[in-house]
Amino acid sequence: MYYSIGCPDNGINQFSAEAYLDAELTIASGALDKSVYYLSMGTISGVGLKTGCQVKTRIKRIAGTGTEPTANPFLGMVGLHYQMDTLGSRQLSTK
Repeated sequence: MYYSIGCPDNGINQFSAEAYLDAELTIASGALDKSVYYLSMGTISGVGLKTGCQVKTRIKRIAGTGTEPTANPFLGMVGLHYQMDTLGSRQLSTK
């Protein structure tokens, strides 16, 4: 996942240079259309981030080995978990 961060009130009004997180998820060749998966990509530094900042993402599909899925996989959503304090969730997927 390639990403860039922009904060409209930081005086620059420009998105950062593109950075990336690297992880792989194997999708079985017989996976049904609209299947749901969870993949932890890593950590983006939160230094300087505050309310109103935006994260733009770009995903690239890499060539797989073995049998490719019969339908073209698509990405329906990218979620970010912002770990700030104990008022919300304390872990990535639990309260």
